[in-house]
Amino acid sequence: MHIAFVASEGVPFSKTGGLADVVGALPRALAAQGHQISVYLPRYRQTKLTDPQTVVRSITVPYDDEYRFCSLVRAGSSGGVRYHFVEYPPYFDREGLYGTPVGDYPDNAEGTIPTTPSASRCFRAR
Repeated sequence: MHIAFVASEGVPFSKTGGLADVVGALPRALAAQGHQISVYLPRYRQTKLTDPQTVVRSITVPYDDEYRFCSLVRAGSSGGVRYHFVEYPPYFDREGLYGTPVGDYPDNAEGTIPTTPSASRCFRAR
């Protein structure tokens, strides 16, 4: 079975809490059982990737009366898990994942908008 995980953070690339630990461990455990696993995460400014490769240059994501344009980067495999990252600088190229020491970003809820449909389209097209 091919299983896709789509999350806002995941170890070892980004972490603020327990979700990142689950996204880091569960895909590896399922891969060890023979499943094909793909993980899709935002590419935050803090995300360090070795030899990233752009696999989709532009994905159009409609939202309200606007369109968002993001890209998808592949960052190789580890532990039987393939990692992909959604690049959308207006949401992900920021000082912190969800905010600064002053407080949360006011558009945090919108940050999932480019990630989920981008992952879905790319996963279906594989």
